[in-house]
Amino acid sequence: MRIGSTNRLIFVALSAVIWISNASLAQDSVANRPKRRTFGFSLRDLNPAKEKGKSKTHKHDPAKSALPETSDDVVKVETLLAVFDLLVTDSYGKPVETLNKSDFTVSEDGIQQTVTQFTKGDETQDGRSIVLVLEWSNTAHYVEKSLEAAQTFIEKLRPQDYVAVVTTDIKLVCDFTNNKEKLRSVLHTLKNRLSRGPEPSLPAESVLPKEQFEFETLIAVLQELLDSPERHIIIFQADGGEVLYLRDQALANSPVPPPVRKISLANVLSVVTGSRSTTIYSVIPDYQYLGLSPEEQMNRARESLKDQVRYLPESQQHLFFNPSRLRNIIDSAVLAQTSLMSVSQLSGGWSAYLERPDRAEYIYSQILADANQRYVLAYPIIDKTRDGRVRSVSIRVQGHPEYHIQARQSYALR
Repeated sequence: MRIGSTNRLIFVALSAVIWISNASLAQDSVANRPKRRTFGFSLRDLNPAKEKGKSKTHKHDPAKSALPETSDDVVKVETLLAVFDLLVTDSYGKPVETLNKSDFTVSEDGIQQTVTQFTKGDETQDGRSIVLVLEWSNTAHYVEKSLEAAQTFIEKLRPQDYVAVVTTDIKLVCDFTNNKEKLRSVLHTLKNRLSRGPEPSLPAESVLPKEQFEFETLIAVLQELLDSPERHIIIFQADGGEVLYLRDQALANSPVPPPVRKISLANVLSVVTGSRSTTIYSVIPDYQYLGLSPEEQMNRARESLKDQVRYLPESQQHLFFNPSRLRNIIDSAVLAQTSLMSVSQLSGGWSAYLERPDRAEYIYSQILADANQRYVLAYPIIDKTRDGRVRSVSIRVQGHPEYHIQARQSYALR
């Protein structure tokens, strides 16, 4: 009897193990990924761009290539590709969607390249890695609408697309998953955090973190989350205010400098250049100042200031509307928006101004449409030296000089 009981116990135990294993396999494949280090670890060095070069240098070793291993390093060396997604528009700005691989010519540093992979953005069977980077600051009304827009955006993605959610206080809220129910829950939780203030009349600063690290968060995303060669998309929603505190900006050398960040804008742009298969869409929750007349800029600065002082008694609000303060708002916004535009353009993406919270859904839908209308092409990288050198890339459509191509124009191996 004891033997029979023992056998039954063993059978039950084995059944439980098999059930647990099958249940784990039924979940999204993110559960099978190696455990990540604490998000933001790559920012500990004073020079993140330099640190990236140290931590991710993969030198080609013929001896290692001959080993029957399946390490990521060996695979990357053997199949190292330069991957580009690009939007082609005609002279009227309308997307051109009927092109084939033979229509394109690609050169790197003036040398003709052979395109080996080509597909349209919405036709590829490969999954896309999409990161939502949300500024978690005093723009609570923008954040709430953006979370709603992100929900709609996620519902339209394909099963093979994976999404991660990051907030600009350098927090990985949700690692990559294609489990839409999980993503719904994450976005719902974030939305609930917006209403945790003790009084609904209090400004959002009492609910959300006061310090924001938009560009440091972006660097962490590029260096820590997007280390594979497939197509990556970042929706970078931030007003760019952190640029004022970067160590290569004017405020860092002012008589009374603010808390200066460890990184510089040059670090940020260098890391963006090194992310050879990532497209960044900057969504700016602020009034547009770039490209406007001084009078238009001043009017928008007044509107912006009204938003900032609306919690104060009316008898005190007028004290803030002086030319010096308005000029400071304009200068700061121009610098921030220029930086965000540089980041997106360098990656082959674009910027949009979220001037009203109710435009969030439209902007997110435009991002998805743009991503789906793009062509994705790749060619083998001949020179695999990871020296950080910027390599210039030129992509053209044969016989159509009037076509405009929006794409990354350089990359670097680090």
